[in-house]
Amino acid sequence: MHILRHAAAIVFALPLAAGAQDPPAPGEDPAAFADALQACQPAILRIPHPLVRPFFVVHTVHGEKEGRCRYDQTMPGDMTMECAFSEEGRTAMAEQIRELAGDAMLRGSTKDAPPAWAKDCEIVTKDGKRMPVAR
Repeated sequence: MHILRHAAAIVFALPLAAGAQDPPAPGEDPAAFADALQACQPAILRIPHPLVRPFFVVHTVHGEKEGRCRYDQTMPGDMTMECAFSEEGRTAMAEQIRELAGDAMLRGSTKDAPPAWAKDCEIVTKDGKRMPVAR
């Protein structure tokens, strides 16, 4: 939960699986997006970054591929966060998005344990370097 709020500048750009439908047009309903993520159904959410104005974070669920739910998120600095969520990971991320929908206050620390979804994700920098969100 804390990493998402502090690193919301991550961008995901995963190709859709063969035969998959394009995600719907971007929406602005975090609760509906969280439901789609929980079900691993294609969806897009576009919301203002909580710390970097006027940047908008684009969350995208691409659907299932090889038993994992593909998700990505745009970030400032031309970075992306790419995730291949397990069921546990997507449940944790959906819960966090629901909390953000309720205007949860930003809080956290680098000393806190990473959220359950973090082990399923990588940050991709502008030059293509990859690094895990959590180890």
